[in-house]
Amino acid sequence: VQTCALPIWSGDWVYLVGGRGDGKTTCLCALKEYVTNELHYDAKIISKLPEDAESYAQDTGATPSNLKAPFWLFIDFPEKVETTNLLRGLAFIEGCMRSGEYYEKTKFFLAMNQDHLNKCQALNGNLIGKFIDYIMMPLNEEQARTLIEARLKLAGMTLQEFAEPETIATIYKMSRGVPRTLLSYCSKLYSDGVFPARFENGSPETFVPLFERIIQEHEQIGRASCRER
Repeated sequence: VQTCALPIWSGDWVYLVGGRGDGKTTCLCALKEYVTNELHYDAKIISKLPEDAESYAQDTGATPSNLKAPFWLFIDFPEKVETTNLLRGLAFIEGCMRSGEYYEKTKFFLAMNQDHLNKCQALNGNLIGKFIDYIMMPLNEEQARTLIEARLKLAGMTLQEFAEPETIATIYKMSRGVPRTLLSYCSKLYSDGVFPARFENGSPETFVPLFERIIQEHEQIGRASCRER
């Protein structure tokens, strides 16, 4: 988050690419708080591309009379975006770059997956090339342990109390370093209430269907929480 905040100082436009569960929405929420609380700029998170000035005003609540520069608009792409919406949205953003209208004051921060990026580059590669790009990488094992330890600390528990080392290593391997998946696995083990946690008969795969449902629920809650902010 600290690294991603750097372009905000210079006013550059940014896109952030990551897979499902990598933390894009969480990152947007943290950056919005940083922009509003530390830089004292107006900011908003929305989950679709504005296609014209009317939808921009409707989605953001910003008008020529109340818009203060710079206004940071964080756009958290939904899983599926229609090509028509994407094409119109990119055209509108491009217009904002060169327009003398009030919405030229908007600084766009786009969060998307690789498929979104590929489509954007195919539809308007010239525009996307003007953005600074950031890629969210999976956690390495040390980073994963640090994340788990930080969450457990809030619950008053140490990593050693929570699970055996082999279990932590297995969780990391199953999660492939994706933060949401990693924490969802840990949440399931924590809810079982048996510590230190261990996988019976070396078959953690039996938990996968339940974990997938938990991940989907967390994703919906996370998006709703950010929109409320």
